[in-house]
Amino acid sequence: MNARNRALFGGALLAGLTLGVVAIARDAGAGCGPTFCPSYTTCRVAPVAKPNPTFTELSDLFDKIAPGPSVYGSLGWTYSLTLNDGAGKPHPATKTPARYPCVLLKAISVQESVAWHQFCVPTGPTCTGVSQTIIAFDCGYGLMQVTSGMRTGETSAYDANLVASDPAYNVSVGSQILGQKWAATPSVGDNRLDVIEDWYIATWAYNGLAFKNNPNNPAYPADRKPYRDPGGLSGGNYPYQELIWGYVRVPYGLKETGTAGYKGFPLSYPKKSEICASCGSPSAAISDPSPLNVTDCPGGATPPSGALFEVHASTDAKDRFDDGVSKGVGDAFEGDAAITVDLTVSNSGGAATSALTLGVDVGDPYLTIAHYEIQSDNGTPGTFKVNDADARPDNPPHDAPGKSLSFNMNALSPKETKRLHLTVNSPLYSMGAVTPHPQLRVWVKDAPGIYTKASWDAAPTNVGGAQKFNGGDLRAALDLDVYSHVRWSFDGQVLEGFAPSGAASLAAKSDQTLLITCTGDDPQAIGPDTSFSAEAYGAVKVRAKTPFATPARLYFATTDAPGFAEARAVDVDIPADGAFHDVIVDLHAHPSWKGTITKLRLDPVSTGNGDFVLDDLRATTPSGGPPDAGVDGGVSFEANGDASGGCSCRMTDTPGDETTATFAGFAIAGLMFLRRRRVR
Repeated sequence: MNARNRALFGGALLAGLTLGVVAIARDAGAGCGPTFCPSYTTCRVAPVAKPNPTFTELSDLFDKIAPGPSVYGSLGWTYSLTLNDGAGKPHPATKTPARYPCVLLKAISVQESVAWHQFCVPTGPTCTGVSQTIIAFDCGYGLMQVTSGMRTGETSAYDANLVASDPAYNVSVGSQILGQKWAATPSVGDNRLDVIEDWYIATWAYNGLAFKNNPNNPAYPADRKPYRDPGGLSGGNYPYQELIWGYVRVPYGLKETGTAGYKGFPLSYPKKSEICASCGSPSAAISDPSPLNVTDCPGGATPPSGALFEVHASTDAKDRFDDGVSKGVGDAFEGDAAITVDLTVSNSGGAATSALTLGVDVGDPYLTIAHYEIQSDNGTPGTFKVNDADARPDNPPHDAPGKSLSFNMNALSPKETKRLHLTVNSPLYSMGAVTPHPQLRVWVKDAPGIYTKASWDAAPTNVGGAQKFNGGDLRAALDLDVYSHVRWSFDGQVLEGFAPSGAASLAAKSDQTLLITCTGDDPQAIGPDTSFSAEAYGAVKVRAKTPFATPARLYFATTDAPGFAEARAVDVDIPADGAFHDVIVDLHAHPSWKGTITKLRLDPVSTGNGDFVLDDLRATTPSGGPPDAGVDGGVSFEANGDASGGCSCRMTDTPGDETTATFAGFAIAGLMFLRRRRVR
């Protein structure tokens, strides 16, 4: 199948079509027909009269083809294709014979061939009424709608007659085309062949790496729910790869008859913000969404005779701020509770292990485990329930278990996955305090007679060299960044959610500052969405140096007044002497400083050219001391890592500069309007 714009017929006859092919319905829910069948003069091979295999037979066929030609042999086209597997995040980058997620091939064929039809009884004035190869208007043949090399006068490395006549051969050719798309497109996340989500761009390319399939295309509703999910829209409202994701999430048959024709997976979607807004051919890798789903192929390769383990870590924390080293890392906030983390161990081998012990290290004090539960999907793949290992008295306490732990997981059967289902808190702001990120680490400590690894850093004893995951080292790490709702230090060399507006650009610098380059009218640095109590924090502290003789200006928004306005702005007078200064802006009596503060904005100058350097911005109190922890919404700085007594929020000026200014800002009514400017 090559890049092309497929038409959606919706089950209706395409009157007047004279391309000389059978035109099939592109809506899988429409069944096998009606189809249209004039002559076949533009297509290379005539349709073959055969009955269509049963749904069960086809499901087994996909399972056998998915492991690739190195496994299925003469069942299909025996092509040679080596693919990159892994990108070192942490799965090591290797080259391996082509293989595919079974369910992805199934979902693509559901969409392509009207619910798995290699052969179909066509309808129309010239049709014979005999079940024959389905051929689309663009010479797309059979289950995978193979078009490349299938038009009159074209040649191909594969047997065009078998593409038309043999379902297994057709699927094998389609899989090879999908593999070529994997090899030619940017990677997703860790670029793992067994992770379904990592095939997102390759799946896009199967139908054409063009803007029509860009998820940011304005032709598709921006607020669309996933295809085939409750509340989802009709197929024309989605790019191609989202249609396929829909058939993976909700298998064909489940909505149509109430019985799924194959196992589904609750696929995650990548962040649309990581995909260029107007391109047809993404040129850069995107990060893994979360959580990830690993495919299984019950009819594919024979599993190894022994136990074969993999360990993974995932979280529901979203990558809210994805610049710099924080890109692709889940974000939490200081004081957050109830982040969900899953640390999993799976056995894809052919034998059980009698016992298994996991080691876990927690990135304390930035992360802590509040609670855990040991779960298993044995007998119900993908559906987890509490396992008897959860009640073992020699396991850590379930609440606040500590930071360096061992968990006895009991036996692990073939095809079984067990997981530590964790509730994690993030008590301490981590940006710049730990390099590069706080981590939750998990590893297999012991599988008797199979594998041992005493600690995270220890070399493993891999009996017989059987374990292949991560180069034979059964361990995985989950990175998390802990941001703050009340302070932004820029010590982690990331923007921490700040964005430019007007004549400004922002850069996080290696000296742990935020550079605001002003190039004209109304430059702005707009902070991220936040949430803190105006009552608990009666001031904002700015540490900066400025080239401008006029004051900077601080704007704030609240729950009741969400926009920026001059009525919610005060001047910040910073000496323009080339040195850093701390300025505490007293806001506790400002008439609009009340309720919940939801956003801050700093304008270095009304208009001008120059570099304003912001070293630190934080909510504080007019005295510079910690907020009252007894006030609802207040957060003690001592509890959050600034344990330096009553002056914990006060910062030291540049040596030789002892100036710290405090401004009421609002005491004189006219002060708020000294320098009116456009509010964006």
